[in-house]
Amino acid sequence: MMKSRKNTNDMTGAHPSGIAQQLATQQSLLQAAMALQQIDSTVALQSFIKTGYQSIIRYTDAHIFIYNEASNSYVHIIHPELKHTAGALKNLSKAIANQTPLLISCKNDDALQQKRLYTLYASLLPANVQQILVLPFYLNDKIIGYACLFAEDAHAFADDKQVDFQIIQLQLAQATIRLLALSSHAAASFNSNYLLHNSEALANVKSKEELRKALQQLKSCLSFQDTVIIKLEENDSIFTVFLHDCEPERSRQQAFDNLVNSVHTTNEKLCTAVINSAQPIVFDIQTLVEEGSHLGFNFMQEHGIQEVICMRLRRGNESWGIWMLMSEEKGAFTLSSQLLIQQLSYQIANVSSDLFSQEMFLSREAEQLLLLGISNEIGKIRGKKDLQGIMQKTKQVLPFNEVMIGVYNPTKTTFQVWAIAADDIHTTKPGFEEIAYAEYPVNNGIQDVLLQASTPQVFYIENLVMKNAGQSSCIPYVFELGIREIAAMPLLASNNDVIGFITLLSTNRGAFRNKDLRLLEGIGTQLSVALSNVLTNEKIEQQLEEINEYKEKLEEEKSYLQEAVTGGYTYSDIIGSSAAMQHVFQMLSQVSFAESTVLVLGETGTGKELVARAIHNSSPRKDNLMVKVNCAALPPYLIESELFGHEKGAFTGAVERRIGKFELANGGTLFLDEIGEMPIDLQVKLLRAIQEREFERVGGKSTIKADVRIIAATNRNLQQEVAAGNFRSDLFYRLHVFPITLPSLRERKEDIPLLAAHFIARFAKNAGKQDIRIAATVMKQMITYDWPGNVRELEHVLERSVLLCQGNTIKSMQLDQRDARSKSNTEINFTRSLEEVEREYILGVLHHCKGKVFGPGGAAEILGMHVSTLNHRMKKLGIHKTNVFTIQQAN
Repeated sequence: MMKSRKNTNDMTGAHPSGIAQQLATQQSLLQAAMALQQIDSTVALQSFIKTGYQSIIRYTDAHIFIYNEASNSYVHIIHPELKHTAGALKNLSKAIANQTPLLISCKNDDALQQKRLYTLYASLLPANVQQILVLPFYLNDKIIGYACLFAEDAHAFADDKQVDFQIIQLQLAQATIRLLALSSHAAASFNSNYLLHNSEALANVKSKEELRKALQQLKSCLSFQDTVIIKLEENDSIFTVFLHDCEPERSRQQAFDNLVNSVHTTNEKLCTAVINSAQPIVFDIQTLVEEGSHLGFNFMQEHGIQEVICMRLRRGNESWGIWMLMSEEKGAFTLSSQLLIQQLSYQIANVSSDLFSQEMFLSREAEQLLLLGISNEIGKIRGKKDLQGIMQKTKQVLPFNEVMIGVYNPTKTTFQVWAIAADDIHTTKPGFEEIAYAEYPVNNGIQDVLLQASTPQVFYIENLVMKNAGQSSCIPYVFELGIREIAAMPLLASNNDVIGFITLLSTNRGAFRNKDLRLLEGIGTQLSVALSNVLTNEKIEQQLEEINEYKEKLEEEKSYLQEAVTGGYTYSDIIGSSAAMQHVFQMLSQVSFAESTVLVLGETGTGKELVARAIHNSSPRKDNLMVKVNCAALPPYLIESELFGHEKGAFTGAVERRIGKFELANGGTLFLDEIGEMPIDLQVKLLRAIQEREFERVGGKSTIKADVRIIAATNRNLQQEVAAGNFRSDLFYRLHVFPITLPSLRERKEDIPLLAAHFIARFAKNAGKQDIRIAATVMKQMITYDWPGNVRELEHVLERSVLLCQGNTIKSMQLDQRDARSKSNTEINFTRSLEEVEREYILGVLHHCKGKVFGPGGAAEILGMHVSTLNHRMKKLGIHKTNVFTIQQAN
């Protein structure tokens, strides 16, 4: 950042009377320059100097002395008898050596100096002289002579007239040199009309574009192609390009943009030489390149520049900048060119300084508006997009290519980029998302430094690459993107804890100046509040999502529990006393209290879901949900979402986040019905979820763990499916831990009377009917029928029969007779006697009546038999009440 300098000639904020006085002085100097151009003799020059500047300075008399190199003395311009040696007066020698105007006080000198002074100027000195102003004349660092102005007023040569003294010095030097005819070419170049025109043009400049056009007009008398005005800052240690006007073949180069838009470190030797010289200095580009002066000179040489002339620009007594003109020819800057450049430099310095002050004022105003805008928008920020909008706005006042905000995790001592505002050319590069948003440890040479800092810090990527060789993929990747410099600062919470970082990245080294860092500090302070608010909002939103998720889960659980209650499924819902069913009951008792995966096999309608519920209800997980997923009832593209859930926006129609069945069944049982219908590509994810007990939602990135017991069921032969390539063998073996095969109804026909009695009692109650019984012929028909739909078909047939029943006896039943006849002729054998069938039927009725033989709802009433007749049949068939109790206990 450029140090603040007091500028006595800056018209900004000056009193109106002061402005008028400055304008009058400039007008007088312009008139003096015009008058000097008309002077054609040394006598006229001496005559002019006596009064020509009295409207500007209150002096009494003035004289010009010319240096004679042969005698090392100074001779009066029109009175050669008046002369003195070069070292005759100490103060005079000092003024001439400094090449700048010097004031000699006649009253403050010692007696010896006063004596020498009066001896030196003898008859020239006014009677009561108080001050002498010495104006040395130089040409290309070579002394030409000097002018001395005498004043009887002790305050005639005020300090605030220094710029005026320099202009007068230059005007008189040029006039003297021209008159002495040091160079015929120089004399011809100083055309009065040309100088007048350019002086007026520069005086009317109001913008950088107008200044650029004025400089272009100089090409008519100066041999140059490019010109640059640089601004010195921070004690002349760095510089920036204030204005440039270069040929398209150079200005269109990418390297040119980097040069004119970057902050550069000055070459101390070259800069010191130019700043300390009152005349322009010509440099050979080849020599500068060989000396390694600056990369800019390498660019000039590569694109045809042979020679450069540099002239200091001063505002008051301080260096302001340097004016550079470049030529594609050597020897382009002749003596006359140097004289013109020297004369114009004062006006160019004033114009450039004024324009720069105007730019700084507008820049500070823009910065204040930006900070005010950010402050106003802080309260409106709700998320990343809002924050990224503010991050983009900072590009208006800060020199960077990309900006990112990272969040600090103090628990893990890591940081992770949270929001980025970057160019598309970078964000579209392969691997950008993975590298940019990865989580990194803080010990990378940037974040660990920021954790100990409270103000912005600057980092050079080349240094970080060497320091972190092989440690982090982030810094080398940033270097490959062309980033060369980083400015960053910590973002603090209200308790001063670090919550994150803001990082500005630039492709130019030296991009960030002190003023930029101060502005970044102001922006960072406000962004700290914004980030803190956003993180708080995100935490609240996350908590709300978790609450909604728990609410959704509770709703789902409520739905499943209501289904379980209204369904009334219990262990006793599995009806059967056959040997096959007794084997099933035995296996259920073995596996219920275990955590093993169960695979229930059986034909359609054999009661696989009842078995799954029986296992769950008898297990330690019975107080939690058993969640059912029918793999055959869902489209393939929805099965994954149904199992694992999905995030909002994961696919078309995913308008909100939804938890899956795996997550819902956490702590309980997941029943995968028709597992054989699952698409093979989804079987891999299911296998992982079963093995690892973890999964990801569709469209999600975080892993969710679930403690779930798996019960699967299918009517397919999975071993054949594996052989056919329709089912993964690894998933088959993962499920085939404890297989339970349910018998078909045709394999346990002895259970048909029991099942019939159970279903008739239930459907009769639902239909509002009482004492429904089955005729013996119908029972025989049911036993001979093959029941391809198994228990489910039996259930539906009996429900229909109860509804169609006229009276209390089902006398007919609608079965597929063709199928029954076919089965009767091919598969049904008659190994069981009619007595065995009758005995089974009576046992089923007794079971339904809970052993009650007579009275309302008793077995005799249901069978339509007299009590004595029923007792006789029971005695004949060997049926005792113990048989009934045994059946009830088995069920």
